[in-house]
Amino acid sequence: MKDKFFSIIAHDLKGPFQGILGLTDILMKNYEECTFEERKNYINAIHNSSKNFYNLLENLLYWARTQLEHISMEQSEFNMAELIQKNKKLLEENYLKKNITVSEEYAADADVFADRNMIDTVVRNLLSNAIKFSHEGGKIYVRISGNGSKKEVSIRDVGIGMTKEEQNNLFQIDKSYSKPGTTGEIGTGLGLILCHEFIVKNGGKIWVESDSGKGSTFYFTLPVKSRELAHKV
Repeated sequence: MKDKFFSIIAHDLKGPFQGILGLTDILMKNYEECTFEERKNYINAIHNSSKNFYNLLENLLYWARTQLEHISMEQSEFNMAELIQKNKKLLEENYLKKNITVSEEYAADADVFADRNMIDTVVRNLLSNAIKFSHEGGKIYVRISGNGSKKEVSIRDVGIGMTKEEQNNLFQIDKSYSKPGTTGEIGTGLGLILCHEFIVKNGGKIWVESDSGKGSTFYFTLPVKSRELAHKV
């Protein structure tokens, strides 16, 4: 469990660190040539990335406590669209760097019933992977649908995709799978294992559809209300 935890920390923290280091590197090398306004913009971006990084660290520590059984899940109703927007902002430096656009289509009612911090981690991982495996100038499609007892979220990229064999190795701790992104980004592959664990714990399902060279779509479902509330309606 400790090995798994530290591997996931490495996976989730490298991305934000790379963004902050990249911005500070540009500022250091080009400080004299930058205008006052450009310096201010760089500093503002670093500040925002640092705040988002802190929030990410809090979520990871929360997950660590759940694994050690110090706290239980805290499920509540929240708006899935707002959660996606938050993570889209968190990863802004990553997708702007590759000139990727994000298209969104949300159901009018986007509320779900789950542990918000766990699902926050799921969305962050899936969006990060979509960016990682997208080509420069690509597009990512995010969709929330469903009305009845569950909502379905899909995150699709038109990047490098996966073979059937690669898909079969996802979500399995004993077959941890990872490959570099389109610009050499690295990872451990354990982020998807974490996604599977959190979605299942919250009563949902997660799966992928992909074609090599054509991109991947990750889907997951979540309930819209607790079983107790459902019995009262």
